Amino acid sequence: MQKNIFKGIKNTADDFAVKKAKELLIKNIEENGMNLTELLTPAIDTKLDELIHTIIKEHGYAKLASVGLKAHSRG
Repeated sequence: MQKNIFKGIKNTADDFAVKKAKELLIKNIEENGMNLTELLTPAIDTKLDELIHTIIKEHGYAKLASVGLKAHSRG
């Protein structure tokens, strides 16, 4: 039971991180002249989620946050 609670908390944290990272990625791409929102389809949106989940799995939140802060501070 306790394992399921922690898994739920991690999934919620992952989903929040994915949402924020995706928003930042889209914003930065659009600031560089490409209207990504216009190109998003459900399949592409799912792939973006999968990519960001993979980054979290491979590198962790710290790396994702570090990259996000660097990208955000350029704007």
